[in-house]
Amino acid sequence: MTRSWFKQALWGNPAGSPPERRVYIMTTVILWLAVVTLHEPVPGLAFEPRHWMRFLGCVLFLWAFFMFFEGATSSMLDGLLGVPGSVSAYSHGPETPLFAEGGYAQVRHPQYRAFIPVEEAQLLRARGDDYRKYMERTPWRLFRGFW
Repeated sequence: MTRSWFKQALWGNPAGSPPERRVYIMTTVILWLAVVTLHEPVPGLAFEPRHWMRFLGCVLFLWAFFMFFEGATSSMLDGLLGVPGSVSAYSHGPETPLFAEGGYAQVRHPQYRAFIPVEEAQLLRARGDDYRKYMERTPWRLFRGFW
């Protein structure tokens, strides 16, 4: 649903639209709820995490949650969720500004929405030298100092 050709075919605009964004978010939420609700444990040996592992998992989740909102503004979140009246243009082409400040100056994809290598290939095709220069200035993809 994030590919430009899919958006062009379904919505008539490669940048998408607020209704497209709402459909994407709702589809994702419904699918995750279905996975969480309907999953069955695999028979056989089970791994029961210790209490410190659960605590660590909760701490890491909260850290990721707050890091997501650290660089987000209300207008960005409105566009992400497709709030009516918000301006959103999410595409890989020049019609969408290249965000290279704030969190995006530290890592290239703090709010990535697709598989990072696939999205980076799309951005390189659409943006060319502008995106290559951004990649040189910002070497980390998702985790600063790691990847």
